[in-house]
Amino acid sequence: MRDVIGPSTKLTYGADWSEYFGYHPADGSGEVHFNLDPLWASPAIDAVGIDNYMPLADWRDGDAVSGNPDGFRLADDEPAMRAMITGGEGYDWYYGSEADRKARVRSPIIDGLAGKHWLYRYKDLEGWWSTRHFDRAGGAEASQPSAWVPRSKPIWFTELGCPAVDKGANQPNVFTDPKSAENALPYFSGGGRADAMQRRFLDAHHGWWQGGGAAAGLVDPDHVFVWTWDARPYPAFPENARLWADGRNWQLGHWLSGRLGTTTVADAIAAILADHGFSDFDVSMVGGDLTGFRVRGRGPERGAGSGVAGNASSDGQGTSAKARILPTSENPMSTDRLPVWRTKKYADLTLAGVTGDGVFSGYASLFGEVDLGKDAIQPGAFVKSLEKRGAAGVRMLFQHDPAEPLGRWRTIREDGRGLYVEGVLSPGVARAREVHQLMKSGALDGLSIGFQTVRSRTDRTTGVRRILEADLWEISIVTFPMLPSARVSNVKNARWFWLPARRR
Repeated sequence: MRDVIGPSTKLTYGADWSEYFGYHPADGSGEVHFNLDPLWASPAIDAVGIDNYMPLADWRDGDAVSGNPDGFRLADDEPAMRAMITGGEGYDWYYGSEADRKARVRSPIIDGLAGKHWLYRYKDLEGWWSTRHFDRAGGAEASQPSAWVPRSKPIWFTELGCPAVDKGANQPNVFTDPKSAENALPYFSGGGRADAMQRRFLDAHHGWWQGGGAAAGLVDPDHVFVWTWDARPYPAFPENARLWADGRNWQLGHWLSGRLGTTTVADAIAAILADHGFSDFDVSMVGGDLTGFRVRGRGPERGAGSGVAGNASSDGQGTSAKARILPTSENPMSTDRLPVWRTKKYADLTLAGVTGDGVFSGYASLFGEVDLGKDAIQPGAFVKSLEKRGAAGVRMLFQHDPAEPLGRWRTIREDGRGLYVEGVLSPGVARAREVHQLMKSGALDGLSIGFQTVRSRTDRTTGVRRILEADLWEISIVTFPMLPSARVSNVKNARWFWLPARRR
């Protein structure tokens, strides 16, 4: 290969994070064979390449109440993740079986023969990189070292990434793809989308390798290749599933396209506070994603910040020394009281008609349909919410904007098919009159339901999340492009399409 590409081109091999440091038979013998050392030592190779998908967390849902043994305060705790780059699973301890993992029975990683613990620690890059390597077999070390020369070459991360899914840092190497034999969710994941998890995972690595904490020369920070960017234009990919069948995998996958232009709730609150002159504040206990936020007009930071924090179930506490943004409840409520994810679904709507006075009816959700977010709403999901709130308590909005009410829902009920709705646009509202005309002309082509997931169950084989209970809070009239699975119903010049989910 070197003869083909010439001397000026850098060359390496991207080894899996579980293989770069040698072959370790799974027979309990403790043998170690540095089978890749001839490659790493070759003068034709410029760097040690590692596809880095090492876990940075061991978070379970109950940790928010009972505490996490690694010091995590929330699932996407970036400082705690940073500490796990040289600690935690794969460095200090391992799970000997799936039963041990479930019970959190941790076994220390130690070398009882020569005290060279780095031999068995895939996270101990410095130990491996800075030391002579001796194969070990039959309970004894070889008399001669391998060809590897300590500190002779830098390490490159030929891949570094984390899926945008709940608890992604628990097992960053897995991805959801129903068509793949490797389809899986991370350990203990509920299958919900979590862009902030991916961002904090990358923040942790960036902060560690760029921050001077690592040994000089160990990892070349200019050669850390983040997985994955996509050359296909966003949002055409992933939205155009007719052209790109893998678009549905974007929701929970490793893609950065379309995500890094957004932010997290914590970062948005920090930006608002900084814009208003605050310099001493703490948002480290705020988790969650924020894919969009609009401030209407001028106002104090409390108004803008409350809008963001309210969506994250957070609030502020001020002292003369520091402003702290904390979860609204120090002891998180059970999921039947405080839903975690706010979701918007573009759903099948078959219109019964749009009348001249702005009355329309149809289905805002169909039961059992699996959307792009791999969610399927189950019969009975809205029963408790409708008993509590009724049709009058569910808002009719334009494009999910609370400042743009359009009318009222006269009827919302579940039947054998899905969520049936009847609504009336308010003729005294200018926007509602515009929407009425756009609906009749077919220019507006979608409904979107906004709700919070209360109870769900995820199939680890398919990755499909069955939403068993949801708190319905609004149904919006929206504009959205037709997708291949669309079913069109033309009634009185109105067109409504079934559009698979986009989850926030």
